[in-house]
Amino acid sequence: PLAGDVDVIDGIFIAMSPWAVVNLRFDEHDYPAFHGYDSDICARALAAGKRVTVEPIEIVHRTDGTFGTPSSYVDWIRATLIWRLKWAKLSRAQALALRLRLRFINLEVRIRPSTRARCKALRSGFGPSSAPIDSKE
Repeated sequence: PLAGDVDVIDGIFIAMSPWAVVNLRFDEHDYPAFHGYDSDICARALAAGKRVTVEPIEIVHRTDGTFGTPSSYVDWIRATLIWRLKWAKLSRAQALALRLRLRFINLEVRIRPSTRARCKALRSGFGPSSAPIDSKE
C-alpha cells in the first residue's frame, strides 16, 4: 500500500493532527448508528482546506459488528444518502431523488432486488463476517 492524499478513509483507525482534534466534529445528529462519521469528518477536513492522507500500517480488524445485519445495512445506505446530500455537488433533481430515497428507504430495501438480496443474505448468516477469506490476496 502506498501513502498519499485521499478523499475518504475508513474509520477503523483515524489518527488526527492537533488542529483536527480541536476543529473537526462529525455530524452526530444526521448519521445513523455507526455509519458515515468517518466520511463526514474527512469531507469536513477537505472543506476546511486540509488534507486527508493515508500511511501504510499493519492492522488486524475482526468484528461481527455493525455491518452484519439487515438493519445495519439499512443504516449504511441511509448514511451514504445523507453524505451525498451534504457533500456531493448535486442538481436539484438529484437532491430531490436522494431525499425521496431517504424518506422511503424501508420501502426501497423491500422492493429493490439488490438490497432485498443483500438483506436476505445477512439474515441467513452469509454476511461480510462469514465470507470466506481468499488466502491468495
